Amino acid sequence: MTQAFNLSQLANKVNTSGQLDANNGLTGVVPVANGGTGLPSLTSNNVLLGNGTGAVQAVAPGTSGNVLTSNGTTWASSAPAGGLGGMQVFTSSGTFTVPAGVTKIKASIVGGGGGGGGTINASAGGGGAGGWRVGFFTVTPGTGISVTVGGGGGVTGGYPSSGTSGGTSSFNGMTANGGSGAPGGQGINAPGASGGSSSGGAYGASGGPGAGGDNGNGGQGGASGFLGGSGGAGGWYSTSLGGENGGNGITYGGGGGGAHDHNVSWKTGGSGAAGICVIEW
Repeated sequence: MTQAFNLSQLANKVNTSGQLDANNGLTGVVPVANGGTGLPSLTSNNVLLGNGTGAVQAVAPGTSGNVLTSNGTTWASSAPAGGLGGMQVFTSSGTFTVPAGVTKIKASIVGGGGGGGGTINASAGGGGAGGWRVGFFTVTPGTGISVTVGGGGGVTGGYPSSGTSGGTSSFNGMTANGGSGAPGGQGINAPGASGGSSSGGAYGASGGPGAGGDNGNGGQGGASGFLGGSGGAGGWYSTSLGGENGGNGITYGGGGGGAHDHNVSWKTGGSGAAGICVIEW
């Protein structure tokens, strides 16, 4: 072909502004050096990665729920290594089996609340709340990890009907002790019991103490710091009943309320609420 013919053919591929129509005037693959991808086509929904002067690279979406993950050099589609993609709650002791693809977890534990004190012609104190603890752990999929959940403290039968301590909860080196039970049979303004301590993991605190009894009411059970858990209400003076039993701990780790009696009959304290273990990934 002559040069004139080639120039005539090229002229047919430009628009009225003299610009070359890329849809009609170009053939072959545009090199990266000229602003192209170096590839004849691109797979739908892939993520493109730069590759210097070479053709661009692509990362396929992979499995549903995957995320782009950097290894410090390049990017890959992989299952999330952490975050809050799932949850398992234990209200009794058992075994947590690490799900497939999970390598990091958050665990929260609370000890059981202590029982409230019983009384006659007096006001008893409330039981202490269970301690709580939170930890973050690197784990291996398929591994079983023991979970211990402490039960709530009760009350002993008969005079002086003291409250018993709540049970200890534990997980992977973390411990949350149960709250103490309040003594029974004491006089007006009897003190409440102390909350359980905690250790291990990343952070946590002791449970709240039970309130002491006063002239007209038993002490309220201690509150747990986990999810705003509250203790049971203390018994109060009633002209018809002469008093009340203490209320049970309301939420996980809450202490039982102390009883109040006004010279009528023996009243018992409330039971503490059981602890809990929550695992998130």
